[in-house]
Amino acid sequence: MVDEKKDQAETTNLMFAINYNHYYRYYKHVLLMNNFDNIEKLVSDLSNGQYENLRQMIEIEILVNAIQYCNDLGAIAICVKKRRIKELGYMLSSIKDESITDFYKSIMNEKYKNVKKYMGYHDIDTENYKNLKYLRSCDRYIDDVSRLSKFYLFNYDLYLSHKHGLRIAPMGSKDGRSMFFYANDSGALGCYFIPEFKGVINSIEVCDIIKNIFEKLYIPLIRKTMLEFLDLDADSELPLEKSIETEGNLIPNPTIRFNVSYTNPWWNQKNISDEHFY
Repeated sequence: MVDEKKDQAETTNLMFAINYNHYYRYYKHVLLMNNFDNIEKLVSDLSNGQYENLRQMIEIEILVNAIQYCNDLGAIAICVKKRRIKELGYMLSSIKDESITDFYKSIMNEKYKNVKKYMGYHDIDTENYKNLKYLRSCDRYIDDVSRLSKFYLFNYDLYLSHKHGLRIAPMGSKDGRSMFFYANDSGALGCYFIPEFKGVINSIEVCDIIKNIFEKLYIPLIRKTMLEFLDLDADSELPLEKSIETEGNLIPNPTIRFNVSYTNPWWNQKNISDEHFY
């Protein structure tokens, strides 16, 4: 009975994982950019000052959406490091903001042995491993996530002000940059400019990087985990027919079709290949 319940829980979580809408924030970004460019067509009869304030607030929404996308990626990376994809739904509901912030603070200085855990790669002696694609893959991941880290950590306080009660006021522009005041815990108003300095990449680049990481790294890994759980071949394309339990209700035979390419670096030391690295 215990094993049956565990099987149902893992199936439920893997069904969640395989249907995880990793691209939602990316397309929300596209929609927000469209709103920013076409605000006069979408909302009529506002004054010039009102249009300016509204457009500035959409800028904040674009930035906040990118930070939330960083949160999504950080949560998945932590889940992968702990090798708990079969508990993905539970993990995403229980990971604290502090853990995600710590991930972005530490990633730039992480050693290969920890980086590959965040990527879900199998254990391997990187010092003696002749396939340099493995190390290049880790370096590429460190570089991409380090760029996200600069953006995430610099804008995090502004994100919190938006998240907890929209404590942000648009204040026009100065030297071609949008300016905002935001309330913080110190009792004084903070001042924020977009963009503040060139070292922080913009929201467009952030969303592109995260979408690429999901598509090339985490989604194939999730699909591979699903296939391993079902004891199926990696080239399978099939309907999944298993009963899953959701909040006490048994849902019979949900059907989903998917296929997956075999990705050798993940959790398997056999048949190591030069291909399919991030």
